[in-house]
Amino acid sequence: MMNTSRIVLYLLGVVLMATIVGWVSTGWMNYKPAAVTKQITTPVHQPIYADASIYQDAFKAVENHPALVLIRGALVNHHLLAASFIADTLRVARHQNIQRVIIISPNHFNAGRGWVVSTKEDWLTPSGRISTDRTAVDALVALNLVNVDETPWMQEHGIYNILPVIKNYFPRATVIPIILKNGASDEQVDELSMALRSWFDNTTLVIGSFDFSHYKTSAVADQHDEASLKAVVSLDVTALSTLDTDSPPGLRLFLQLMRGDGSTKFTLFHHSNSAKITGRLNSTDTTSYITSVFTR
Repeated sequence: MMNTSRIVLYLLGVVLMATIVGWVSTGWMNYKPAAVTKQITTPVHQPIYADASIYQDAFKAVENHPALVLIRGALVNHHLLAASFIADTLRVARHQNIQRVIIISPNHFNAGRGWVVSTKEDWLTPSGRISTDRTAVDALVALNLVNVDETPWMQEHGIYNILPVIKNYFPRATVIPIILKNGASDEQVDELSMALRSWFDNTTLVIGSFDFSHYKTSAVADQHDEASLKAVVSLDVTALSTLDTDSPPGLRLFLQLMRGDGSTKFTLFHHSNSAKITGRLNSTDTTSYITSVFTR
């Protein structure tokens, strides 16, 4: 009887072990590892902002201008000596639902491939991260109107000096950064203007980041700026090659976008120069600033 019981227990144990092994084998064969989500990190430009407090001071110094209807474009300086001019001018569009900013600047150091250069990387600023509108940039590349080159941007203050102000007033906006070398042809600039209109809707703001008269006395700078103002107010692109500005082709692109959009009403915000701001009126190396907005 004892031997029979042991045999029964032994057989039951064998069956149980076989069942367990079967379960384990079946489960292992059918095992599918959990999907691994690949984290795609967009590279970012990280310009060095020597003194981020400049922007906080600029935001505090802005004036209370009356709201304007549907601002389509803004001209601003990029020298941070007049950072408050940038903040003051762009602030008037803060009530708009700006989702995209086309920002146009000189290519100060003639860096990168081609006459017109853009980037597909994002940006880190003291005010937060800004995304580049890669869909728009890819489309412009496909049309052979811009080259993507990631080398110029750490030095290009014409772009990165404006970005913290954009982030502060238009926190959800993406950017289409465009820098132009002097020498870009009128035909190329005009073709680019036509293509950019595809992204120029009522949630888009165009910013021209330009300084004007350079390396003159304050009095001479004022005289040169009179001609610049006359051309800008009338959107006269035929006069740009004679103007004292750091980017005739960039200014042409900006004005052509305003002309094509019918945004021809000019409102001046600031006109000054570095000699007046610093009180060094005998300086012979001034840079002048003209800031304004354009509406329909």
